[in-house]
Amino acid sequence: ARVLQANELVTTLASQGKVPEVAERKFETSLVRFFGKVDEMYLPDREYHNAGHAADVMMTMEWFLQTGFMRARVSTLEHVMAIVAAAIHDVGHPGRNNLFLTKTMAPLAVLYNDKSVLENMHVAKCFETMQGDPSLNWFGLLARSQSDGAAGQAENVQQFVRRGLIDMVL
Repeated sequence: ARVLQANELVTTLASQGKVPEVAERKFETSLVRFFGKVDEMYLPDREYHNAGHAADVMMTMEWFLQTGFMRARVSTLEHVMAIVAAAIHDVGHPGRNNLFLTKTMAPLAVLYNDKSVLENMHVAKCFETMQGDPSLNWFGLLARSQSDGAAGQAENVQQFVRRGLIDMVL
């Protein structure tokens, strides 16, 4: 929550039309609740892939995003996406790697056809969580379309964010 507030990320997203201004407070509340739920979804008995690891990755990502180099190249929306991707990147990790899961034909490997099994699961769990609880669904509050101004073309913000999160985690 402090990262969002300190950088005025949500206010900036609203001023850019990425989040409707009437939903600005609800978006921030949903995103903070989502982070809390993601924290709960990390399995506490994992020695490495746990909530502490996720917090470490999030704070390291935030540190990188604060460098002059990254500030000049990353939009506010991409900044939020990177923090979310850092939070979710290992959620629900079972403690085994992709190779083990594919070699043993574990149910997750079968579900994801042996392709980036864990990474697909991490992202899918998070979107399923948002779909299952409206109070966590910050994603649904993003603008569906917005004119990009210069070219006059409409941009689907939700599709951009979904594709970006998938690409960042995978």
